Amino acid sequence: MPHNPVLALMTSPTRLNLALLCCLALLVSGCAPDPADNSPKTSSSSSGSATGEAKTAELAISEREVATDPDGKPVTLFQLTNSHGMEVEVISWGAVVLAIRVPDRDNHFENVTLGFEKVEGYFEPGPYFG
Repeated sequence: MPHNPVLALMTSPTRLNLALLCCLALLVSGCAPDPADNSPKTSSSSSGSATGEAKTAELAISEREVATDPDGKPVTLFQLTNSHGMEVEVISWGAVVLAIRVPDRDNHFENVTLGFEKVEGYFEPGPYFG
């Protein structure tokens, strides 16, 4: 019987090896880091030491201490503002979202969160807002 190379590739051990090689190639290519973004950065970045602000073209982040928790640790408020004026306030005490201020159709900003007005309200057990 003449030797057929296609038939030799169809044998079970060869197919298994080819399948494992393909899986390994997919695994290795999926684990590679994303290529570096070489596009020019248009955002200006500055950090203020006293205010703790970092600004980019589309997002401003500021932080400040607003309270101390029952254990005496400082609680930090992070305020995120986008280029359209929408604001989100998050505290470091359990990553609680204190406020989300969004514009209505007349461009009046309102807080749309349900929760306590002050940080201290979250230190005591209260209703579940979950």
